[in-house]
Amino acid sequence: MRILVVEDNVEFYKGYFLRILGNLVPTEKIEFEHADTLEKGLLNLCLPWDMIVLDHAFPKNARFPIDDPRGRIVKNGADLAEIRRKLEADPNNNLKPTVIMAISSTQVGNREIAAKSGDATLCYLKLQVPEMAKAINVAMGAP
Repeated sequence: MRILVVEDNVEFYKGYFLRILGNLVPTEKIEFEHADTLEKGLLNLCLPWDMIVLDHAFPKNARFPIDDPRGRIVKNGADLAEIRRKLEADPNNNLKPTVIMAISSTQVGNREIAAKSGDATLCYLKLQVPEMAKAINVAMGAP
């Protein structure tokens, strides 16, 4: 299983998220890719992922396309979710729909990601890593 995590808080990602997940999911079966900025997240959106885990708030905006100074301003994880769904809808991209999980520190951020991704059931506050692990296990086909 391939999982892209777009999360700017590196301490949270490495020191909490991965540590707890390591006890709850078979991490040897998961390939994680971490993007700590919106721009790095955009660079990875066009790749095939089984799951994309998105934070909502980021300290710096990005542009889409990245090299276009007049491109769309990307402000948060909800914008990434919307762009991913548009990429998936384009038959020229040959991308299968991926599961998008929202992991904001606020319910407002989670609801915005859910509204733009269509995955309204996969919204967790950052401290709910055990619940996130259950969702990952289900996505991997575990009972």
